[in-house]
Amino acid sequence: MPTTVKPPCGPCGPQWYIHKIEHQTGSTYTVTFDALNVTRIVYDVVRDCDTLSSGQHDPSSSTFDIDLIGVSDGKAFFIASCPNCTGFCQPFEFEISHNGTLTPAVPVLRAVISGNNVLVFWDFEGGVDAFELQTSRDGETWTDVTVGMSANIRQLKTGPWLDVGELTFRMRARKGATYSEWSEIITPFVGATQPDVVTPSPGNVPFSTVRTDMINIVQDSGTGLWYDTVSPTSGDYNAFYYINGRPLKSPTGDRLPFQGMAFESGFVSVEKIYLHKDHYSNWQQWENYFWRTKEAKEQILINGNWVDSTPQLKEQNPQNNTRIIYPNDWWVLASSQQRLVIP
Repeated sequence: MPTTVKPPCGPCGPQWYIHKIEHQTGSTYTVTFDALNVTRIVYDVVRDCDTLSSGQHDPSSSTFDIDLIGVSDGKAFFIASCPNCTGFCQPFEFEISHNGTLTPAVPVLRAVISGNNVLVFWDFEGGVDAFELQTSRDGETWTDVTVGMSANIRQLKTGPWLDVGELTFRMRARKGATYSEWSEIITPFVGATQPDVVTPSPGNVPFSTVRTDMINIVQDSGTGLWYDTVSPTSGDYNAFYYINGRPLKSPTGDRLPFQGMAFESGFVSVEKIYLHKDHYSNWQQWENYFWRTKEAKEQILINGNWVDSTPQLKEQNPQNNTRIIYPNDWWVLASSQQRLVIP
């Protein structure tokens, strides 16, 4: 009988990855993974050599939910394998927090002035139920800006405040009835710094789709500032902008929205790309690993199945067909461009 060759599990070889595990509601957590031929996931949740929960899923997408009811809060490892392909997945450490017994970590808060707007964004580790953001002009009297913001790792809050340079901000996180300490009080800085050398750019990275309907930059007749009216998200994809070939980002590498932008007279080229949030969540990931989007892979047809080609397989099967595929092509949804004439 012919030997059945199992395909590799991962997108670029045998290794596949758990990207993140996020608490949703109750005791439900969503697991996000990256793989190519993983059709069944067998897993254990382990802490200090004790197995807290086990199960299996036959995922139809890159995410699936697990229920950790009865499992106490704290760090744990998610250990996964797939019996239907050849490969491995490294144990993934995450935090179980749905019981509300852990004190949330303090958010790291930053803010950027853009026109008459303040862009407030933050980093956070661990599960929370809400963030509370406050602002003050004298450092003593604090006013809620937004209470109960969702518990994503990064959020963005804009507000049309005048005299924004006088504002200071602070934030804390809440899990159940437990609050973190207030963050460091910050003052917004003006603008976003740009590097001298930018790579990659939409001009030197091939994309599968160019969409003219995914960008629409207009000028506010009252303020003279420029805005993109098209949503910065499309499903699992987030928008990243280039202005005259330079990325629109904060000094810490976070993407910024095209909102409240001011330009001097002349021509301005704006390029916009939608990148999958699980693979390119910030500019550094895109700049370091953009090549993975179009990384070519040769496959060979054996017994009616396409498997990754190797010199040994090609020697043993010289008459079989081969093909070149781009397994990570879907990491980029589309690109778009608009040229502005600034009076």
